Amino acid sequence: MPSSLTPIRSGNTRPTQFSAMSGGSPPALHVGLAPVIDLGEWLRAAGQKRRAPGEWDCCATPAQWAIDNGLADPMAQWRGAYDTDSEASDLIDAAGGLLALFRQGMGAAGIAERHGGPALGDIGVLSIMGHEAGAIFTGKRWCLVADRGLVFASVEPEAVLAAWCVHG
Repeated sequence: MPSSLTPIRSGNTRPTQFSAMSGGSPPALHVGLAPVIDLGEWLRAAGQKRRAPGEWDCCATPAQWAIDNGLADPMAQWRGAYDTDSEASDLIDAAGGLLALFRQGMGAAGIAERHGGPALGDIGVLSIMGHEAGAIFTGKRWCLVADRGLVFASVEPEAVLAAWCVHG
């Protein structure tokens, strides 16, 4: 894990298996009724996964983060609908672009769009070198899925096209 990523500790410092990764339960604190997942631990467990369209990509990964935090699946409408990059591009194009697809999915899942700067754990759509990508905000950098696994990037505020509140 990059040294710039400071995980929120849930009081459990032992390695933990996650539901999305291997059938276990994610480490969580419960604030009211919504679980608060330790993003650093979640990313550490996710760090070994390689990109796979429809399973672990710039849409599926942020959606899994939302699900593991007790939210509805923002990708429910598209689950199982693609397993190639070409099919993913067709779905994105049909929605009017990645930002439009995220807005549609997040809205359907009841996940509020954030106004102002992103907060730790937010899901966002970034524009990087002419390409849009879904990402998760670590509090300092954005985490994205690349072909060989997770990457972390600092971006200018104007590169954040939209962000959605995972933790309120």
